[in-house]
Amino acid sequence: MLRKLNAGDRSCACKELLKWDKGRVNGELVVLPGLAKRRAAEMKVCLGWKIQSA
Repeated sequence: MLRKLNAGDRSCACKELLKWDKGRVNGELVVLPGLAKRRAAEMKVCLGWKIQSA
């Protein structure tokens, strides 16, 4: 992600955030729904979208 950002490819760097949505549950790496939702919101902020608060 940092390499893409340093290369000036901001949109690809922001999309890399979506890869960081996993955690360990009972020793297995699984997608955590809450974390996936948070990463999607962070990507939008990174890309310059406005987020409405709930």
